[in-house]
Amino acid sequence: MVVDKLVDKLKLIRLQKKITHEELSRLTGLSQKHISNVENHKAMPSIETLQKLAYGLGVQIELKLLEEQAS
Repeated sequence: MVVDKLVDKLKLIRLQKKITHEELSRLTGLSQKHISNVENHKAMPSIETLQKLAYGLGVQIELKLLEEQAS
């Protein structure tokens, strides 16, 4: 699934940048628990959540691809 691959990529970027869940939580306004659940595929993230995670990590995601998958 596209969302799972995107989440895995965002997690990899977070780890490469050595950003903790605590720090990403401060940057995004998302709870540490929610970030962990998303990264471990225990929660399905909304497009808004994906945008917040990407912004907090300083990357852009191509939303057109996500919108096509939702159709």
